[in-house]
Amino acid sequence: MHNQKTNLSGFTLIELLVVISIIALLVGILLPALGAARKTAQDAVCMSNERQVGIAIMAYGTDNTDYVVHYAYREGTAANTWGAGTAQVHWTSLITIGGYGSTRDMFVCPIFNEAEEGVHSIRQADMEDYAGYRWRNSDYGINWYTLAGRVALEADSNPVAKWQQSSRFGAVLNPTETLLVADTWFELFKDNPPSQRGQGVIGGFPTVWGGPHGRHNNQKCNILWADGHVEGMPFPSLLMGANATARAEGPWGENQLGVFTYSTYSRGLDNPNRWDLE
Repeated sequence: MHNQKTNLSGFTLIELLVVISIIALLVGILLPALGAARKTAQDAVCMSNERQVGIAIMAYGTDNTDYVVHYAYREGTAANTWGAGTAQVHWTSLITIGGYGSTRDMFVCPIFNEAEEGVHSIRQADMEDYAGYRWRNSDYGINWYTLAGRVALEADSNPVAKWQQSSRFGAVLNPTETLLVADTWFELFKDNPPSQRGQGVIGGFPTVWGGPHGRHNNQKCNILWADGHVEGMPFPSLLMGANATARAEGPWGENQLGVFTYSTYSRGLDNPNRWDLE
């Protein structure tokens, strides 16, 4: 009888270091690709959200003689405003509670973490309260400047007696290049309730008060155009210059409409506010 020696083989230290180095290299190569794939998926979900919101807005128009849904409304007063405590109906609540096919989740951009939303999230908006402030906290804003809340005067001689209404889809000269809804951000209230991070309206150039937001791949801002298609636009191109003339020619400007007429009266803003409503 004799003892048989068993030879045990294993990794040397050098071999182990080589394997670890290869794994680290592969991880370094794959992580950016996975991150890009994740962002692409988020872009796709965001575009789908805006497309579905657009279908709801257009369904509203079908029921309301072709009018774009008004951004906010208070019955019996001219003070139609997006602010909390003033509006009885917000455009987000009107098309969602009103049964036009949108859901609260559709107003949340997937690029943000759900944990960032907090108690003020539009996901928690009351489905029986059109006026609830949470309905304002949309990550997508509607074109208040020309489509969802234009200002009209009853008479030039009585500029105080103004009222607001939305435009008709049929008034848009070039629907494929006219912004209806887009990614937005509200910098001023991002850390202060009752707002989260969204801004439900677009009325001018981006400021701390909110505006279009180039948050996707290559700084693109996803846009729902007035013809119903969704497409991203590079954020710098979206701005069209920082003055009223450029804004008028831009994707949410008044020159996109065929029924705009100028007035001698101005409310102190950088744009005229007389509209031909016929």
